[in-house]
Amino acid sequence: MDNLPPIIGYNVREQELWELKFSDNARHCHIFHKMVRDGVQINGQLQLERGIPRFYIKIAVEDLPSAISVWLTPEFEKFLLCYLFTGHNEGFPTYLKPLEIPKPNPDSDYFYKHIKRELERDAAIFRNEEQDGIKGTHVMAKYPFGSIDYGFFPLTQADLLATLASTTPYVYSFVATAIPDLQNNKLPIEERDIAAGQHLDAVFKEIPTNTIIDKTICGVGATWLEIHSKRNSIIIEPNVPVIIGKEQQHPNIIGVYGETMSAAMVKQRISEQTGPVKLMTTPDSYPKVINALKQLRIPYLQDYFLLFDECEKIVAEVDYRQHITLPIDDFFKFANKAMVSATPIVIDDPRFEEQEFKIIKIRPTYDYSKELELKPTNNVEVMLKQTLNSLNMEDTPICIFYNSVQGIKELIDSFKIGDYTNVYCSTEAQRELHKEGYKAFDSVTDKSGKTVLNKYNFFTSRFYSAVDITLDYKPAVIMITQVYKVLPNQTPYSLIDPETEAIQIVGRFRNGTGKITHITNTNSKMICKDKAELETFLREEHAGFHKLLDLRKTLTTQGEICVLDQAIERVEYKRLGFVTDKGEINYFRYNNAYLDERLKMLYRYPAILHKAYCRSGAFKVVSKAEYAAYTDNDRKVLDDKTKLKSERITLLFSIFSRICLSSKSYDMEFLKELQREYALYYDAYNTIGLRKVRELNFVDSDVRTEIKRAKFLKRAKEKSVINKVYAAFAPNTVYKTSEINSRMKAIFDSYSIEYDRRGVGNSIMLYFEATEARTGTKRTWKLGAKKFQSVT
Repeated sequence: MDNLPPIIGYNVREQELWELKFSDNARHCHIFHKMVRDGVQINGQLQLERGIPRFYIKIAVEDLPSAISVWLTPEFEKFLLCYLFTGHNEGFPTYLKPLEIPKPNPDSDYFYKHIKRELERDAAIFRNEEQDGIKGTHVMAKYPFGSIDYGFFPLTQADLLATLASTTPYVYSFVATAIPDLQNNKLPIEERDIAAGQHLDAVFKEIPTNTIIDKTICGVGATWLEIHSKRNSIIIEPNVPVIIGKEQQHPNIIGVYGETMSAAMVKQRISEQTGPVKLMTTPDSYPKVINALKQLRIPYLQDYFLLFDECEKIVAEVDYRQHITLPIDDFFKFANKAMVSATPIVIDDPRFEEQEFKIIKIRPTYDYSKELELKPTNNVEVMLKQTLNSLNMEDTPICIFYNSVQGIKELIDSFKIGDYTNVYCSTEAQRELHKEGYKAFDSVTDKSGKTVLNKYNFFTSRFYSAVDITLDYKPAVIMITQVYKVLPNQTPYSLIDPETEAIQIVGRFRNGTGKITHITNTNSKMICKDKAELETFLREEHAGFHKLLDLRKTLTTQGEICVLDQAIERVEYKRLGFVTDKGEINYFRYNNAYLDERLKMLYRYPAILHKAYCRSGAFKVVSKAEYAAYTDNDRKVLDDKTKLKSERITLLFSIFSRICLSSKSYDMEFLKELQREYALYYDAYNTIGLRKVRELNFVDSDVRTEIKRAKFLKRAKEKSVINKVYAAFAPNTVYKTSEINSRMKAIFDSYSIEYDRRGVGNSIMLYFEATEARTGTKRTWKLGAKKFQSVT
């Protein structure tokens, strides 16, 4: 093909070649579209083919080509760069039409302009290389969500840089998206190796003081090590089920939580204990433990080691569990203390640095990562049902982690699986669910310490960490995130952090898991602040709050002080716990707000979430996006009665149109559901259309009347009906009105056509030019010419 003329279209063989190229391009664009919807990294090589830029992408996925290429028209090039910089996948360009050949780019500096851009953003990577005996430079550049390989240039680096010096860079307007760091501190890190099968007792004999132990993996025995250490300990666990499970495994533990044990009982148990005292408590019950120790005159700050287990919970849950930070001030007063977690979140509280804390990072010397299927979607319920059907696990239980009791109820009712489902949640939620007839539990073990699961098992965040679920089989684990079931300006409770909660969830199963899946939708419209914006905002709020406190000092009357005190108590900054009772910054609440903003950012696009999972190191991620014609956001809008009826019905017509173009079985199932729920407007969609509904101002009664009229006209104008009318009546003839009525009724009844019995005679005007006359009591119709041709 090298001998073909350079001008496209002058040679038949060349035309055939380009037709083949178009066929490949359409197929490759489809694959490329799926890749960006999946949210995977896009790593490709930029080439010029007859002056037309093409982007070649290698693929290591079964049932797909080993590589694809797409023509980089200006629209595709802009989209590609936007995706590589930001992970945004909206606005995918339309494919080229058949035989619409892209215009060659005549700019000889095309590559150099791109490389100059990479150089200016400090992302260009130059590597000395030799090809076919020619020495030169290979150039590539990294992006947040992929890379571009520019290939080999027969120039030394010095010559290439000299050429770039006078080159104008390719213009772009994208700000690179950097995934916010999980950690927010500058503590020193000390790494310790651990081999497969080893536990923490192989690393150190007891947990060292003033440390934060990053276990990396769950179940390596940090709590076990402290329980068996030869010292008195207070171990703080985030939730009650953890303590119940540990008590069953270790009878020497004094578990303090809820109303199960009074301060007097705690005091008695401590007094009776032989050997090291091991107190295990929730943050809420911590004061009860300290009161007992004080009454016994025990110098607990010196005599006890304080361990805060699953320490990320202090930050992650402080927004709705403000008591979780009750032990924090005491924590820094203990002579010996530590925090531990497989996924610690270490905040920038200055007391950590003042007391010279360090992080001990446990580094497995083996591959501990697990395969995880990330399933971005726009309809979580549909994809959960698809996933459950595809698992086909027969009698093996399935464990579903979803932090929404209301959402869990909706899924159970929708799937009609109540008889085969357990819900594991808080004690309060358990009581409410029991009243409504659901099988709910606040512990995964019975009194004997055994865990017996149902076919389907839903877990709220109470069971995301610390709890040991010991089974003699490996259940499938499904995590669910639903970004749309949320109040305005609120972070969805079901967001799962890939670098903390996902790791903890999978780590609950001490004997391993089967398939791991995370089904989630994303919302590009979620508004989030970056770290700098949030810090500025919170510091401004803190300054404003202290101005209120300063103002209070200037007031002299009781009435003024009373009013201002009421105002201070109602200030959201205080009410939400950003400030302590002493008026100081609550660093845990500050960091919690940062985590909220970070999470919202992760769930804006699948690519960002995918990258966060990869960065965790705990998972080998396979992303398989699947999208329904009817989305979670659609459902939210349709259910929102505050929206204008016209807006909701317009959306409904759009949904009907999308579903009718789909061949997916789950879309058809939703169509049936919508038909039942919106029967009138599904009827309108199929008969009169949205324009007519708009003309009728979305008034149900008028829409219903118009649908009846449209259906009647459609049936009445069928060829067989027309022929029968023309067989019954002759043109240019006068008939009695009663005769017209009786004959027309008989014809319509014979075809089961619904009609208005009060005006059936008037329907003759559909078929003839006709006028009605009245002479005294006599009424007649004079029929003129036919309006249709008879059809045989």
